[in-house]
Formats: sequence, structure tokens, C-alpha cells
Amino acid sequence: MDMEYIILGAKGFLGNYLHSYFKKSNKIKFRLLYKPLFNICDSTTYSQLLLKKKLLIFDTINVNNGDKYDIENVNVRAQKHFIDWLNTNNIDYHYIYFSTLSTLKISEHLSNDYIVSKYKGENYVKKKCKAYTIIRLSFLFGTGENKNRLFSRIINNLKSGQDITIDDVCLNLTPVKELKNILNNDEFLKYREINFIDGVHYNLQELVLMIIEKLKSSASKVNFTGKKIDLTFNQSFFADGYTFKVREALEQMIEQAQDNL
Repeated sequence: MDMEYIILGAKGFLGNYLHSYFKKSNKIKFRLLYKPLFNICDSTTYSQLLLKKKLLIFDTINVNNGDKYDIENVNVRAQKHFIDWLNTNNIDYHYIYFSTLSTLKISEHLSNDYIVSKYKGENYVKKKCKAYTIIRLSFLFGTGENKNRLFSRIINNLKSGQDITIDDVCLNLTPVKELKNILNNDEFLKYREINFIDGVHYNLQELVLMIIEKLKSSASKVNFTGKKIDLTFNQSFFADGYTFKVREALEQMIEQAQDNL
């Protein structure tokens, strides 16, 4: 079947990775949609999708800026409006929605506006999309990410000699490039839901010590607190049996930071 890949939010961290990945294949036809060309909050831009062929829509759009109105407006209201528009216009599509594993523990995160918005988004996809795949990710990181994301922020702060405080957080990590293990599976579209994780737990304080060693930075004052936070998942997930190269991905980020000195 003739199919075109559409990446919504193509200028973001995840969207940019998908762009780089699909670009390597001459067989895949894809388009990148991002502001102002496409704005999920502005239905006048939706006409960019009016095609006769089947669309494989990768929705990487999300807002997590701490503003409750912005989060609800983009991640919930605009997403619902967009899916309704697809259905009203009888567009043949398969909707791939990127979410977070934290929605599986939604009762523990009811005060987190972002996680609640992704939970609502998942439910609307399940309710309204005839063909869909929900991909739930653990903490996603890697080179090319926004400077305000966790590891980029820590690396840059240590590199510049700023003081930081690190809680004793235990979490699951996924280098963004490991998504290829999903996308390389030709049958991944047969899954309605994919929970992507290798089950390995990492301690944030230990990883910060690794970053300090690799940066050879001693100018910063690092305060390790005793506050323990467990963000791990212990079930069997899609990548069961495959271990992600987390430390290698972190080393690449550190090398990139050093190159920018």
C-alpha cells in the first residue's frame, strides 16, 4: 500500500530523531510538519494533510512547560480537535501516539499535569482512532535534546561550574536512538500498545558521578540528598531481553558538550 509518513512536531527532540531515522531509507516517503506550517492548535493549518493515500501519522507533539493551561490546551484539547478533524474528513490514517510509561501508574501522578494530559490523550486515541499504536516510553534522552532536559541541564551546569543538588532518584532510561528497535520491526503497527523499556534501573546520583568523572570537572559543588524517588517499572516490556546502551549514550552527550567548549 502506498503510504506516506507524517511527523507532527518534527522540530522537537523526538520528531527530529524520527526525521533522521526515516531519512536513511529511500523507500519511505515522509513529510515534516511543525509551526508555523502546521499548528495543532490552529485548524486552518490542518489542510496540509489532505492527501488521497494512507497516512502514517507520528504524533510527537507535547507541551511540558509547567503551565497547566498550555499543557491542557495542546496535549488534550487540540489533540482531540485534530483527531476529530481526521475522522470528519475521512482521511485514511494510522495514528502513532508517543506517550509516557507513567500513565500506567496514573493514580500516583494525579498532581502532574503533563502525565494526566498524556493519559487523557491515550484514552482519546483509543476511543476515536480506528487504527492506532500507542508507544509508551521511559525517560528518553540523547544527543540533540533541548538544553533544559534533565541530562543536558546537568551536563551543562557541571561544565560551567554551577552548584547542583541531586536527589536519590531511581529510574529507567531509554537513549532516543534505541527507538530503532521498535521502528525496525516491520510488524510494530500490529500492536495497539507498546511499552518500551529494558527493565534496567539506574540511580541518578551514580550517573552524575560518572558525568563529573568524564568531564573532569571539580569546580562545581554537588549536593547529593537522601531524598529517594522511585520512578522505575518492573513489568516485562517490549524490549525485554535487550539492554540499552545508556552509559554509551551519556558519554556521547558529554563528548558533544566538551566539543562545544
